[in-house]
Amino acid sequence: MHSRLLTSILERVERTIAERRGELDALDAALGDGDHGTRLAAACAVLHREAAALSARPLGEALASMARVVGEVMGGSGGRMYAALLRGMASAAGEGDPDWPRTLAMLRAGRLALERESGLGRGAKTILDVVAPVVEALERLPEGVDAERVAGLALAAASHALHHTRELIAAWEPADRLGHESLEHIDPGACSAALVIGVVAGTLASLSDHP
Repeated sequence: MHSRLLTSILERVERTIAERRGELDALDAALGDGDHGTRLAAACAVLHREAAALSARPLGEALASMARVVGEVMGGSGGRMYAALLRGMASAAGEGDPDWPRTLAMLRAGRLALERESGLGRGAKTILDVVAPVVEALERLPEGVDAERVAGLALAAASHALHHTRELIAAWEPADRLGHESLEHIDPGACSAALVIGVVAGTLASLSDHP
């Protein structure tokens, strides 16, 4: 199951990020180098091209390989954060298709990896400000909940958290140099993370409807 899911996710993420690349670059122009969307799109394109090979591997190995690709192709602070998230999830992937408890363990490990990479917690205007609220929302769900409910809760949590980044002062490079000038701006990394979460959630729901 995970190979089919991963293939679908990589294809849909690549398409979504390519479509929203300009928007992400514009958000980044206000806080950073103005290339977050372009760099992430490049990394997603490589992952999409390698989807068949990645999907043939155990999930932990696939996620670790994805982390290396994102770190190398995307580069910069955004690449470091996405690579950390994927490495953390890989460390908790285990063997076989993950059940709900292991899925939560992967998400928790990804969140902790983001905190270690940045040395920062929530409130620093980073990808973590979307990932952490989504993880916390999903932790409140009981085991055995249907994929549609999981998807809806993840989307709602990500959307709310994304807009909250307007109220945060950046403390992660390179936007940290702006101080209070970073207020009223949506964080580009948080925006791309919300987009990816939306794709993953939607893919999970659609595949559960068509096993």
